[in-house]
This record gives sequence, structure tokens and C-alpha cells, in this order.
Amino acid sequence: MFENWATLYDDIYAQKGKRYDREVAYLESRISAVKTSPGRRLLDLACGTGEHLKHFQERFTVIGLDASPAMIEVARKKLPSVPIWQGDMTTFDLGQQWNPVDIITCLFSSIGYLASVDELHLAVARMAGHLAPGGVILIEPAVLPERLVPPRESRLKIQSGKRVVHRETSAKLEGRVLKICFRYEVRSGSGVREAFTDRHSLFSFSRDEYESAFTSAQLGSTFDSHGPNGLGLFVATRP
Repeated sequence: MFENWATLYDDIYAQKGKRYDREVAYLESRISAVKTSPGRRLLDLACGTGEHLKHFQERFTVIGLDASPAMIEVARKKLPSVPIWQGDMTTFDLGQQWNPVDIITCLFSSIGYLASVDELHLAVARMAGHLAPGGVILIEPAVLPERLVPPRESRLKIQSGKRVVHRETSAKLEGRVLKICFRYEVRSGSGVREAFTDRHSLFSFSRDEYESAFTSAQLGSTFDSHGPNGLGLFVATRP
């Protein structure tokens, strides 16, 4: 996933109107409302191309982790002074230098790439194990089961300089898993054409399943039904 189109990612979401600056301002307001730890360290899990980190770094000491080498490469070029590592959110270990952190974010439905409730519990436990007392975890969920609607197809055209990208998106529901297929055609100014397909599976965990994972990790939690993008936001704290 993402390996073929990491370099297209920012252009695509800019075209779709994604405003990372507004999202970060929203998240910072939630952090300020509940965080009691004195530190300013922030870990962004599944940090992607580093757009959230770019804005968070204005107020926090930031680090990032992602599973995709291609996305990490883009993020490191954008943020050369920010430590960004490859890793899995169910097994990551920041080591003594960075553990604990005061804020952990997992945004843009990235938590949905976990394949089971057991993996959700593992990931939340790893987050809790790296969180300072008084720290906060912010998780933007994948679409909750009660909000799932029949998927629809969409098309998008993006032009960046001499590069033109066409993307067709189709999706289907298989139980509580949303299967998404992206088909790309990329044409460069020299006339070179590249076509590829990227497939994703997002698990729709229920609110009860998230809250059970927080309870098991000895975290308190609340749910903001809107969140930065209308998908909701779980805010978990460590006493």
C-alpha cells in the first residue's frame, strides 16, 4: 500500500481540499483541554507524508512512525530535522531516548488498517506504554459500523506542473471491512504513461471496541462525535 503513489499523496489531498492546518488547530484545542503532563513530546503514528507533523512542530517536539518506506521517504525530505522511523503500531518501541511521550496521535482513519480487535488492543497497549502520566492519546477512527454507507465510485483528475494524474476509486463492504481499490494513470510531460492499482482494507471497529481497548490499557477516554473530519475522535488520557 502507498508504495506506488506516495509522491502523489500530497497533491491528491490538496486537490480534495484537506486542510491539515485546520485539523491540527482542532486537535491542539483538545490536547490543551485535557493534557496535564508538563512535557511537549508528540508522536504521530501512521504519520504518512508528515503533513500533520509539519504543523504540530510549531508547538511540540515531534517524532513520527509509519509502516510505509515510501511515505517515510517523502516525510523525511519534507522534515529533515524530525526523527521519523519505520514501524508497526502494534509492536513499536521508541527506546529510552524518546519514552515517554506526552501526546500520541493516530489520525486520518489509520487505525482501521489493523486487522482485528486483538490488534487494536495491542496497538492501544503500546501507546499507553509510551505515554507519560497526564498525557493524551488522540485516535481518529475509521468509519464506525453505524455510519457505514454503501460505497460509491469516484474519479479525480490532478494536474501538477506537467504531470497529470487520473484516479478512479471503487469500494465494497465485506462485513465490517471496507475494501477500497484505487486505479491510477499518471502521464508526465514527456508522454510517459504509468498505470497501477492500489488496494486497501479498513476495519470498522465499534465504539465499544475502542473503549474496551482503552479500559484494558488503564486509560480514561471520551468520544468527540465530530472530530477534525466528521469521523469522530477518541481522546484517551493516562492518570
